[in-house]
Amino acid sequence: MTTEGDSDTESPSTAPVPAIRQPSEQTSGLDAANRRLLVPVLTTVLGALIAGVFLLAVAGFNTLRSDIQSLRDDMKTEIGTLRSDMKTEIGTLRSDMNNEIGTLRSDMNNEIGTLRSDMNNEAGTLRSDMNNEAGTLRSEMAGFREDTDARFEAVNTRLDAINAVLLDHTDRLARIETHLDIRPAS
Repeated sequence: MTTEGDSDTESPSTAPVPAIRQPSEQTSGLDAANRRLLVPVLTTVLGALIAGVFLLAVAGFNTLRSDIQSLRDDMKTEIGTLRSDMKTEIGTLRSDMNNEIGTLRSDMNNEIGTLRSDMNNEAGTLRSDMNNEAGTLRSEMAGFREDTDARFEAVNTRLDAINAVLLDHTDRLARIETHLDIRPAS
């Protein structure tokens, strides 16, 4: 027992097979003309499709080339801007360094000038102290010389007195020897 829904699902072996039509002369002539027309049309359509794809590829490449050129131009502009910014920054740094070096040079020159002045003052003070000490030493040396000269003068006077006595004794002895006619052995 089958229902209407079951009739659609009959097994394939029981389904009716459509009959294969045999071409008639009339339809076969039409098919041959269509075939003759179909090949050039399909060839033309296929050629048009290939040409369209080629044109699309060329247009795509041109667009890609213009995009690449645009990127190049943008990169050149950006590199130029970066180069300009770097030159400006380098110039600023150079100026800052020159200012800092100038400040350091000025500070060093001031410090050297202060040290030079301090050294000159100290040298002047030492020179003055040395001159004072030399003056004191000279006066002490002059006193020592005077004292030594006075002492040597006293010694010379005493030696002169001793020499005078000795000469007197030598004279007396020579007279005595002459008087006694005594000659010392030589």
